[in-house]
Parts: sequence; structure tokens; C-alpha cells
Amino acid sequence: MPSSSVPPSARCGVLEDPSSGRNPHQTRSCSPDRVSTSAGSGRQPPWLLSKLGEESRGSPRSVPASAPVRDLNVMSSPEDFRFGKEIGKGSWSEVLPEVVEAESLATSQVYAVKILSKSMLVAQKKVKSATIERDALLLLGSGGHPGFIRFYSAFQDSTSLYLVLELAPNGDLRQLVKKYGSLSLCGARYFTAQIVDAVQWMHSKGVLHRDLKPENILLDSTMRARVTDFGTAYIARNLDLSPRTSTFVGSAAYVCPELLNRDWKSTSKSSDLWAVGCILYFIITGVPPFMAANDYLSFRRIEALDYTFPNDFYPDAKDLVQRLLKLQVLEPSHRLGSDPRSSPSELRAHKFFAGNAEEAQPTSRIDWDTLWTDPAPTVDSGLVRPPPPVESEDEQAQERFWDDFVHGFSSVGLGGGHKADTSPDSRELGGEHVQ
Repeated sequence: MPSSSVPPSARCGVLEDPSSGRNPHQTRSCSPDRVSTSAGSGRQPPWLLSKLGEESRGSPRSVPASAPVRDLNVMSSPEDFRFGKEIGKGSWSEVLPEVVEAESLATSQVYAVKILSKSMLVAQKKVKSATIERDALLLLGSGGHPGFIRFYSAFQDSTSLYLVLELAPNGDLRQLVKKYGSLSLCGARYFTAQIVDAVQWMHSKGVLHRDLKPENILLDSTMRARVTDFGTAYIARNLDLSPRTSTFVGSAAYVCPELLNRDWKSTSKSSDLWAVGCILYFIITGVPPFMAANDYLSFRRIEALDYTFPNDFYPDAKDLVQRLLKLQVLEPSHRLGSDPRSSPSELRAHKFFAGNAEEAQPTSRIDWDTLWTDPAPTVDSGLVRPPPPVESEDEQAQERFWDDFVHGFSSVGLGGGHKADTSPDSRELGGEHVQ
């Protein structure tokens, strides 16, 4: 159903206009399946109603009729949940929504609930981001593809907006790599293939993510990748994802060079593929390819395509990274998988995904038809071992230790030409310098 065909009264997460004759103290709630109302706690200011009622271009408002109908009376207000510990933060730059575990009082099912402060959204001019995330979740998180976090419901009270999402019990990809130092070739191939498959499906639905990074790849109970965090996404009118002028979006270490170019400043499907190349490099080395002491220096390295491969970087993975991290500011379509010079099928056919007959893991070769049902490989460390344990139990101290650890690695080889120590206890990120 086109967005224009949905009446204002059915807009997800938006209160009825008080002039409509309905109870102005009712809250709106939504899920990918249907929209309902429930008693809320407080009347919303008209300016917030109008802002939240603005529709994103081409945003979806319905799901296929075959989708199961859910009783939203059990997930339509904060009173329907028992909230638990905080499990994460969102990644909308200045606005950091809180993500908490929440148990449904009706079913005892545990969800992840993202809570967005209305006052912060307005103060930071991020109301549109909330609308975009909701719309993207409606389109991608209704179960049409296993590579996206499931979206169940949205509602609001007088102070906050709430998004009820699938709980990913195994954390995110950054945490996994942090734990192991880096991942083995099989692990890198498995997660990269799932990210590629999800991104290509997302693009077919007319959505650019524009902030792909390891923190936004969650891991479900079976260690399958689930893309999340769509606050900076772009939902295209008529599925047209050709390059378009864009304000700055994304994270410094993963942003594409064409967005940094002051004469170009664009994003496209190729921008997401650039991020996939950066993520693959991160999985194998434990650090992003353009990591630097600050964002400015990261941007300069990106613009110069200044990054280093360790000497023992897996050859097929290296070729894939190089073909995804094509500089070509004015021609990002030169990247592998980008139309018209390449294609999604050419990316899937890359030799990195074909594997090696000598590998014993079940994911030594990617079968795209059974990718989401094949068992995940055993998680093992790869080229970089995990950092030594920290005696202090203070989580902040551990986080600082990790940051120091990865910064130390990223500073090695910036001038290129360092020979890697291939001993089991030490591997430096020296090697071939790319420019």
C-alpha cells in the first residue's frame, strides 16, 4: 500500500489530533501487522504531533496480508512491560536512545526496547530520524528477510517514544571481534556473506542504511547477523537508489569518500558496499582500515585511500576488500557489486565466498541458498589474538584498555612496510601499504 493511501489516523506511533473528536489522551501504537490505540499517560503538544506525523518519502505503511495478526493490547504502552537492564545505546550521533531488556507481562517474552526521549529528539532536531527508523523497521523488520532485527511494536507516552524489537542475546559484531581479537577466515566469510545478502535485499526494497558498522550488526541466538539502527537510513521513492546529494551521515571510520568530497557529497548503494569492505577488514584485523587518533585524521586517510594490509591478510579477502574500497570519488559505481559496471551477482560470485577445499569448517564455501539455515562456524581468533585480560572488573576500565590496545595496533604500519611477526603470541599490523 503506498504511503499516500494511509490516512493520518493510521500513522504508526502518532497520536490522534485533538480536533478529531477522539480522546486526546490516547496513545498510538503500531507493529508491522496492524495499528491500534491504548490508554496513554498525558496529552502531547501539537507541534510534536505535527512533527511525528510527517511522512518519509516512499515510506511503507503496510505489510503483506499473509503476516500474522498479533494482539497489540499486550505491547502498546510501557505498562505492558517489566523493564530490566540497559543493554546498549543507539548510534544517532548526538541523540543516544537507550536500549533495555523488557519482559512482556502478558507473555513473559523478553524483547529489546529502544527508548527515545522526545525532548532530546526535538532539541537535537532528530525527530525525522525517529520517523525514518520506524518506517525502515516496518519495511525491513517484519520478517521478510532473516538478516534484519525483527520489529514488533511502537508506542509513546508523554516523554518518550518506544520501539519494541527482537532481543539479540549474543551482542553485536564489534563485541565479538573485541572478545576474540579478530575472527578466523571461516568466521569472516560467514558474517560477511550474511551482511552482503542482507544489504542487497535491503537495496532491492529501496533502502540505504548509510551507517553500516560492526556495532549495527547484532547476533541472534544462533549467531546469525541481524542489521539494526536505521535512524540515518534513506528510503527511496520508487526504489530509486541512484547517487543523491546527502548531508553527512554515518560513522567516521566507515564513511565513504564520496560523502567527504565537498563537490560531490553523495550516497548510493555503493556507499553501503564501501562499509561492507571496511567491516570485512575489521573482522580480520580487529581494527577499522582507516582508524586514526580522531575523526579528522580518519577522513583524511579515507580521502587518500590510506590503509595497510597485514602481511598475512587472507589473499582472497584482500582482493575483495580492495575491490570494495575503490576510491573513485566521482565513480563509486566502480566498486564490486555496484551497477552498472558490476552487479550483485558478481559480488556473490567472488572467490572469497567460494572458499577452500582444504578448510574443514561447514562454511568453507558459502551456499547462498542455505546461508541462513546452515550452522554458524565455530568462533575462533584469527590473525590477531584477543588482548590480555584486565584484572579490574570495572567495565569502563576494560573499555579504555581495549581502546588503547586497538589504537596501538592502528598506529603500527601507518608508514607501511613493517614485516608482520607471525609468532603465535604477536602479530603486528604491518605489511603492504595501500594508496
